[in-house]
Amino acid sequence: MMKPNWVTWLVRAGIAALAACVALAFGIFLGQCLYWLRFGRWPDWALYSDHAIPGSGLSGEHWRGAQKLIEWLTTAPVELATFVAGVTLVALYIWLRISARR
Repeated sequence: MMKPNWVTWLVRAGIAALAACVALAFGIFLGQCLYWLRFGRWPDWALYSDHAIPGSGLSGEHWRGAQKLIEWLTTAPVELATFVAGVTLVALYIWLRISARR
């Protein structure tokens, strides 16, 4: 039994809308990460009294979040090594589980 043409178009529009929502959410998350890298704090959209982005003169300021990240990478070798080892072990476990199914 074939579906009517309008059902096909409706399904395609729903899939396109879902993909657009996912892309929008990813863009918002990326924008928040860039905001943190630039200003060193996460944007608080709930504050109605302060609508201005801090550091209106962007040319003379440093990237505070990026500096915090670099300081963490250079001053925390044990924590970083533990994190990398954990992520590596999880990735290895997933890879072995997937390859065992083949």
